[in-house]
Amino acid sequence: MRVTSTPAQSASTARASNRGIFCSASSPARSAPPHDTPRYRQRPTSTAPTRTNPCPSPVGSHFAGLSELLDSAKCVGKTPISTLIAEVPELGKLSRREISALIGVAPINRDSGRMRGKRTIFDGRSSVRQVLYMAALVAVRFNPAIKVFYDRFVAAGKPKKVALVACTRKLLTILNAMVKTGKPWDAVFHQSDSKNA
Repeated sequence: MRVTSTPAQSASTARASNRGIFCSASSPARSAPPHDTPRYRQRPTSTAPTRTNPCPSPVGSHFAGLSELLDSAKCVGKTPISTLIAEVPELGKLSRREISALIGVAPINRDSGRMRGKRTIFDGRSSVRQVLYMAALVAVRFNPAIKVFYDRFVAAGKPKKVALVACTRKLLTILNAMVKTGKPWDAVFHQSDSKNA
């Protein structure tokens, strides 16, 4: 017995077959991965030196003495040291006022005629200023010399942010003096200097 299809059924069958041909031509069939294959393949091990075991370099050996000198200061870690070495080649060659203005931690007046505006900090090397600010944030808690300096500002009624910026400038000038004289951090000297400042 021969089965005949209606024109509507023939048209739907032709559309379905055309879709199948188009899909098979545009995107080849993907074979399912075997069950024993891991979902994420392990990356090949690299022979490059890691951060915990850095390879010696001429740059590191050239600045080893300066790095050890700056490392003697309490609460000054690897990030501030590397930032100062890389971005402040003038460290130890300028006065305390010049180095403060260079980094942008010196208070600048905003006066005009008889008007006396607030002293603010701006310009300078912002990346160095940000790193030193974070170092000063730690130093006001764990460095006795900077802590005395910070407490004196707060006791005088200054805002804490102003006191922190002053500590940032103090820390920078101490590091600048250490590089200029070639002497490491002296806690007794800098603590008495902070009391008299």
